[in-house]
Amino acid sequence: MTSVTQSIENSPTSSLCHHAPQMKEASMTIGLSWKAILRKKNQTKRPLQKTTPRLPESIKSKNIPKNVAKAIIQQILNHNVMDQIEEQEEFFKFIDKHRKIQNLAQLIKITRPHKLQRLDKLQKQFRQICWNFLKKQYVPYIFNSKIKNPEGHLQYRNQLMKIFAEKQ
Repeated sequence: MTSVTQSIENSPTSSLCHHAPQMKEASMTIGLSWKAILRKKNQTKRPLQKTTPRLPESIKSKNIPKNVAKAIIQQILNHNVMDQIEEQEEFFKFIDKHRKIQNLAQLIKITRPHKLQRLDKLQKQFRQICWNFLKKQYVPYIFNSKIKNPEGHLQYRNQLMKIFAEKQ
């Protein structure tokens, strides 16, 4: 008989019986069930890993016209194109009014010919500045900035240049 009790005491299941009251006491004091305590132990042992999905769509920029417009307006406000502007005060008022360009439709609206001769003149100057920026300065701007997908920006540049070439 002693051999049977000895084998029970030495068995792996008997060690669980000894720890069960301790687990029960710990869970009673904390107010958690034994399953919650085991879950908590497993969570603390594993390092936290943040997974970020890298999909082809997530790399493509959705606000290219906004970036182009911001870059053009920054060129104007930094006085890098002063030789192309005839009436500076009036042109700066025009730029301040159209400073928050958000999409392609707004950019095209500003650059297309207008019925009023005064606005048409301002829009023609802006169109010329946009054309020069896209032609000469946009490629270095793309590669010197933090843009992750320069291919998409270059394709968009070609489309914009076609639009501005039609209006020239």
